[in-house]
Amino acid sequence: MPSSPISPHPPISEASSSPPALTTELGALFGALAFAADRHRTGRRRVAHPAAEPELNHLIRTTWWTHALGQELPTEALPAAVLHDVLERSETTPEELTRFSLSAGRLVATLTDGAFAHDHDRQTAQLLAVGRLPPVAALIRAAAKLDNLVDHARRQEPSTDPYVEWAFPVFEAAWGASAGVRGTERSATELYEHARLAVVDEDGIAAPPALIGLEQPLADPIAQIVDATHFAAEYHRAQRRKSRADDESHRIPYINHPIRVAALLVFEGGVTDPIALQAALLHDTIEDTIAKPGQLSSRFGDAVRATVMAVTDDKSLPKAERKRLQIEHAPRMPTAAALVKLADKIDNLRDLGVAPPDWPLDRIRGYFDWAEAVVGALPAVSPSLLRAFEESMRARP
Repeated sequence: MPSSPISPHPPISEASSSPPALTTELGALFGALAFAADRHRTGRRRVAHPAAEPELNHLIRTTWWTHALGQELPTEALPAAVLHDVLERSETTPEELTRFSLSAGRLVATLTDGAFAHDHDRQTAQLLAVGRLPPVAALIRAAAKLDNLVDHARRQEPSTDPYVEWAFPVFEAAWGASAGVRGTERSATELYEHARLAVVDEDGIAAPPALIGLEQPLADPIAQIVDATHFAAEYHRAQRRKSRADDESHRIPYINHPIRVAALLVFEGGVTDPIALQAALLHDTIEDTIAKPGQLSSRFGDAVRATVMAVTDDKSLPKAERKRLQIEHAPRMPTAAALVKLADKIDNLRDLGVAPPDWPLDRIRGYFDWAEAVVGALPAVSPSLLRAFEESMRARP
């Protein structure tokens, strides 16, 4: 079982004196995302390479598929999809999942394989257990297997791969058992073939559900947030946070940072604005990946694009000039952008305080001082986040 020591970051879901209750759909989703990002932070997909895709990406895509394929899902469905591997692949206990709700914990427990000496035994047990799963758990199982199958296809592995030979029957059985909660009547074969052929865009990134005929209502903020998380995870999938760790396999996936920034807004800032939360998840995609501004407009809307661009540096400029411009532009930032910038600086300072990269001491101190100057120039948007920033400044060496 992969090691999963407790994160040195504050427990985000308990950090605010007045956060949205974890029983709400938004709070439960971000609580699960932050928890999974922490517990799976050294987990990688089963590919023999240290820079392999983070395990968290699979959990995010499973959640994306669960939402895209389901209808009228209960509140606990998406948190359970995010957490579906946490008991099996990290040092997490069932009791810890009660923070998300007893029903979410029970769903995760039903999806957790026991200890098997051989993969064949696990595969047989999964196939036998599908018929006993409640419909929501069956939908999550189907979503997880569909993502694995599509992932194999994306890596262009042979269709005769032993995993495909046993995973498709599990997917097919789970899809059949989820009939009461799914939003499409396509057969398992039709869905798999359509997804396998249409799920990758020109950048090799998984496409939105609408492109495979699974339309999502644009007004649904949960759909928007799930899709923004998915988009960010895909574009950041090969990136890691700066760290002193010499072993690439122990460096934290970059996607953990935007998830923490968004969770900070929810739990420590009480923010529920979907524009700000999507922008928090996407805030580094233009600056640090090959994603393009037009993609943000077409997929998330002009308001999200504008917010992301307001916190994006022009990488063609020298670093010192970019840092100067952040201070200069800070007073004129719109509210959503200022919230994202403030939460971003909090998370960066927390990282420097507990897991600094291999920087000289004066560079670390310089970053703290520069962050303080940027935040000091921002409009007053959140007293609670400002207090969190002031607390994070105490880690200045």
